[in-house]
Amino acid sequence: MKKVASHHLPEKIVYRTKAGFPVPWQDYLPMVPRILDNDFVAEWTGLSGKELEQWYGGDDRLKFRLIAIEVWGRIFVFGEKPDEVKVI
Repeated sequence: MKKVASHHLPEKIVYRTKAGFPVPWQDYLPMVPRILDNDFVAEWTGLSGKELEQWYGGDDRLKFRLIAIEVWGRIFVFGEKPDEVKVI
């Protein structure tokens, strides 16, 4: 891909290091995600939804990661269908 791009873009752009971009996690997450109440992550950690909320505190990145693990666990461990998993 870089070889093709080098025919159309300056070398400085084609071979620069990767850069991330900010993601407004808080815009994508429910304030208190009920999905974490009593299912995969709660069972896996032994913590209640309230205890998980205290654990991640105001860290939106951590909350996002816990929700991602919850969705993964419901699909690949509990066998739920992806369209049945609702993040609310």
